[in-house]
Amino acid sequence: MIDELYDELGAASFTVAWQHDPRGLLAAALSFLADLRLLRLVPGGVLVLPAAARYRNIKLALPVRHANGQMAMEFS
Repeated sequence: MIDELYDELGAASFTVAWQHDPRGLLAAALSFLADLRLLRLVPGGVLVLPAAARYRNIKLALPVRHANGQMAMEFS
């Protein structure tokens, strides 16, 4: 999934620290979500905890490229 995210958004969408380290970003994100008690790391993956259910209806807002090269967020 992290590879698809990088393909869709482009590496330049991420800070310099993460542009060439998608696996590092994934590890940091999982650690952050575990610290928030939204998931638990287990061998081979994660368990999503009940507290994460409050975010289930949030829709992803992806940047849209305009003809002049500027990025904007589209909320549909």
